[in-house]
Amino acid sequence: MTTSVPRPMEAEQAISEIDVVASDRVEDVDDALSVVHDGFVEAGYLSPQASGLRMHASYLNPGTIFFVARMGGEAVGTCALIADGPFGLPSDRAFAEENDALRAGSDHPLWEAG
Repeated sequence: MTTSVPRPMEAEQAISEIDVVASDRVEDVDDALSVVHDGFVEAGYLSPQASGLRMHASYLNPGTIFFVARMGGEAVGTCALIADGPFGLPSDRAFAEENDALRAGSDHPLWEAG
């Protein structure tokens, strides 16, 4: 997916053209991971992957949900709500000590959005 120049439109028109789903269906997750991959490649954070997907082990945690925004059937945006689980959270890499303190101080699981 190539990022194009935004086309000007009225806000109400733009919103009415966007469909958002919350899903863990394979098709929606693939679309979400493709959008993230393309954004990371475009920003220079990632070399293009043969799969065209940006995968992180924490996406496999039970309960993780992906939100996919589509315009005209094409995935144009995404956000993941990642449940803490066996694969941890993406932020554990930079904030393991802080996340572990939050885990220890609560009976509720941690969630990360990104």
